[in-house]
Amino acid sequence: MTYQEMEAVIIDTGLMLQTVLQAAFVIEECETIGGNSCFSEGNGRQTDPTHMIDRAISITKHIRDGETERLRQWIKTDHVDPRSWPRFVLWFWRRVPHRAAWDMARVAHTVV
Repeated sequence: MTYQEMEAVIIDTGLMLQTVLQAAFVIEECETIGGNSCFSEGNGRQTDPTHMIDRAISITKHIRDGETERLRQWIKTDHVDPRSWPRFVLWFWRRVPHRAAWDMARVAHTVV
């Protein structure tokens, strides 16, 4: 994502990207506990949240080795402006597709 896309997600959803990433971590942890989770059950409608979650969970797939703990620490901050974030955070968000961040922000309203 670009700075503009990051800012658009923050402004349009009213959530900090720290909250979005925290929700992605929560969903990832739920998905890995015991194999199946309630996230796998959908009602088959067009607005089925499982499709959104499938795309949104791809956020954590962009985390490289050694970044997880640093990103978990960053989640605890409240810096909204991407221009003030540490470089490793910017590099991470630049790898994340805008659509995945947008979808995860929508999911984050119910997860976190």
